[in-house]
Amino acid sequence: MKVALLIERLDPTRGGAETYVTDFARMLAADGHDVHVFSREDSVVPEGITLRPVKVRGVGRSWRTLSFARRVRKMLSKEEFDIVHGVGWTYSQDVFQPHGGVHRAMLMQDALTCRGARLFAEGLRQEFSPKQTVFRWMERMQYVRRPAWVFIALSEMVKRHMMLWHHVPPESIEVIYNGVDTERFHPGNRETHRAPVRKKYGIDDEVVFLIVAHNFRLKGVLGLVRCVTDGGFPSCRLLVVGRNRMEKKLKAFAESRAPGRVIFTGGVPDSGPYYAAADVYVHPTFYDPCSLVVLEALASGLPVITSTMNGAAELMTPGAQGYVVAPGHFGQLTDSMHRLFETTLRKRMGQAARALAQKHTTRHNYRQMMDVYEKVLGRRGKRC
Repeated sequence: MKVALLIERLDPTRGGAETYVTDFARMLAADGHDVHVFSREDSVVPEGITLRPVKVRGVGRSWRTLSFARRVRKMLSKEEFDIVHGVGWTYSQDVFQPHGGVHRAMLMQDALTCRGARLFAEGLRQEFSPKQTVFRWMERMQYVRRPAWVFIALSEMVKRHMMLWHHVPPESIEVIYNGVDTERFHPGNRETHRAPVRKKYGIDDEVVFLIVAHNFRLKGVLGLVRCVTDGGFPSCRLLVVGRNRMEKKLKAFAESRAPGRVIFTGGVPDSGPYYAAADVYVHPTFYDPCSLVVLEALASGLPVITSTMNGAAELMTPGAQGYVVAPGHFGQLTDSMHRLFETTLRKRMGQAARALAQKHTTRHNYRQMMDVYEKVLGRRGKRC
């Protein structure tokens, strides 16, 4: 089977979508399929996979993204593929699996990270900025003017948003949660990585909370830092893994309230050792279709605290593998974190977390995606 995977940039260090496509492409190639990744020229593809470099033009992210989508469409028009599978800002696909979720729903949640006059200003910016005008046009192309044969929602939440914002018929949507590599992310990694990572950052026996994120505002990092640096919060450490332009300002804020408590690592090539060093994973996001880092934390045997606006929360049973809180509700977040200072509870939840992750592996996700491919090919009279 000849498969085209469409993603603007392929670099696993950039985020969940990039990690997913890298792993998925490897599995396709391992099964003998001919895999072509249409991506920008600076992308890195696994061995055995063909990179189809896409040259982009324009100034600013939105115009470069639009240029990418248009160039991909032109390139695809000259060649035949059995399956064309897009995960981001493209509109020339048979299978559409938006790893960023529904853009309009994300924007609405992103605005809720603001308060007062800033909320009003953010609403105006979203409505009238040229950047968002371009993205709204592209989203209309994806869902209305050039819809895919099958839409893949990463959670029931995303399925509802597809139906609400773009009136996609429910029969055209398949819900397939992300999968996690349970061999790479494993509680056994603590034996190798826990002590070295803790030593590197000067951490002794304190309870360590962890978040892995690049979009600090949308993922709730600001509120999390505010919680752990509150005067009445127990002594602990918070590891913030990820790069963001707000880091310097947020670090100064944290140091002014609780010196040394919050550690910003910046971007790292491999987040695995940081799960091994942590005791609890916290992801109080305002919007996440199905957070891959939450699945990685579960697989690593960590209790997880996340929000109701994370599709991955649908897989959890609150009180079993961790807790689910309302986004922006710092009282609920603080209470949940307080409970997990208890060692026995952390251990019990960590074991349940690992058991849950083993039901949602990358291989399980791959089999579900192959079923979707088979459905699309069946309509064309072909077979995988």
